[in-house]
Amino acid sequence: MSKISQIHGKCFCEKYRYTIRGELKRVVHCHCNNCRRSVGAPFVTWIVIKRDQYSIQPEPKSHTAKNKAIRTFCEECGTSLTYAHPNRSDFIDITAGTVNHPDSLNPDWHIWGKHKVEWVRMNDHLPFYDIFPE
Repeated sequence: MSKISQIHGKCFCEKYRYTIRGELKRVVHCHCNNCRRSVGAPFVTWIVIKRDQYSIQPEPKSHTAKNKAIRTFCEECGTSLTYAHPNRSDFIDITAGTVNHPDSLNPDWHIWGKHKVEWVRMNDHLPFYDIFPE
């Protein structure tokens, strides 16, 4: 678990700027089909936090995916910003690639490993889980 007291981030065009306050619950690499399709990458790294730790200005656009997840994004530059699911209503996931200093993050594990694209080679020695363990 990363112990960072404040993180700032933004979308590519800088229309949306956000702040994360407090300790991070997890930083995870997600290999699920939903994330891959949504951001167009072989996996997505997420910062998992409590909802009340996150503030963004202005309020970004959102869409609800087939799995009921609500994803926010910048309608100007297309940056994927957040993922929230009703089954985890106290939490929100922030795309790690949007933070101002991503090298300050320390990923904990991989989730939905059974969906990993075969040509992706991970040598980080982090555990792989087929679900999101709580």
